[in-house]
Amino acid sequence: MDAIAGATVSSIGFLNAAQKAVAVSKGEMTAEQATDPATPSPFQAADTVASASMNTNTVVRNPSPVVKPIAYHDGFDFDASYDIVVVGSGGAGLSAAVEAARAGLSVFISEKAGVPGGTTNFSGGVMQAAGTDYQKQLTDNQDDTPEKHARMLLDAGSDLVDSVLVKDITKHASENIDWLAEMGIKWQSVYGANHLPLVEDQDLADRIHVYDNGKGGGGQMGDGIVLTQTLLAEAQKAGAVLSLDSPTVALIQDTQKRRIYGVAVDVEGTRQNIEATRGVILATAGIDHNLELAKAFNPQHYADLQRHANRSASTNTGDGLFLGMASDAAVTGMGGVIDLEEKKRPWVRLIKCLRCR
Repeated sequence: MDAIAGATVSSIGFLNAAQKAVAVSKGEMTAEQATDPATPSPFQAADTVASASMNTNTVVRNPSPVVKPIAYHDGFDFDASYDIVVVGSGGAGLSAAVEAARAGLSVFISEKAGVPGGTTNFSGGVMQAAGTDYQKQLTDNQDDTPEKHARMLLDAGSDLVDSVLVKDITKHASENIDWLAEMGIKWQSVYGANHLPLVEDQDLADRIHVYDNGKGGGGQMGDGIVLTQTLLAEAQKAGAVLSLDSPTVALIQDTQKRRIYGVAVDVEGTRQNIEATRGVILATAGIDHNLELAKAFNPQHYADLQRHANRSASTNTGDGLFLGMASDAAVTGMGGVIDLEEKKRPWVRLIKCLRCR
């Protein structure tokens, strides 16, 4: 148990009772010992204790397994060698793996969890794009453009977002829709035009593309699995290798030349050094389960994590960010937004956006 809350003495009592019950079930303690108040709990206390006398905001720990870079040298002993190492098997990592493998490169995907997909699995799987054939077929928006889409996002973000990134994403979004359709994703509906404060109505349009989830409809939480499984199948078809329960814990780097030669991966508890002759792609999602990073880089996000439900994968401990910082990479763009575009309750959608930014 990571945390207990409430009146401290009684909470610790419940925790100790639960821990003793586990010990009895494993044969590590007798029932008589467990029911004796004088017998201490066989396990350590909780990582976090909350009560009227303690402020949980001051109790922050770093759960990431990442360590400092391993120094590369001539004759370094690698356990395996690939052209590309992709760290993380969510939507971004799998997309990179697909393209790299299709280009004829050997690809190794390091996935921290026991299943592929990351936080993308929890998503609805919907995607925004302007000017697609599906948008023209399924909506009344016949003259939408990536430029209008970009203006909408820039205005909604009060010009605090990365304009170059927004324009690049919106410009190529329709290509992504077609790219996924070629893999078998079946786009079946498009929605999303709601009035938003700060956004000109002429820049609004139905742009959220929903694919068939195999159950007659899509877009609900968890439908992202359809997307990640499609990408994974395509990546493996092209020759990519996926290793589960394999967190990347360090980069292998020539610290003088700043060149990355590979990664150190704990494959089911065994350390392996994987060479990446053409490059390492870090695609490890966010910091939703690393309060230390959230507090350091985005206080508003940190406050939100303290107060509201967290629906991202528990593996999101900022590993990619730590790997980058450990190799002296620059840090930028620590904001974020979840754009739900709710049809019937646009103000709920706006509140959620403001909370997550």
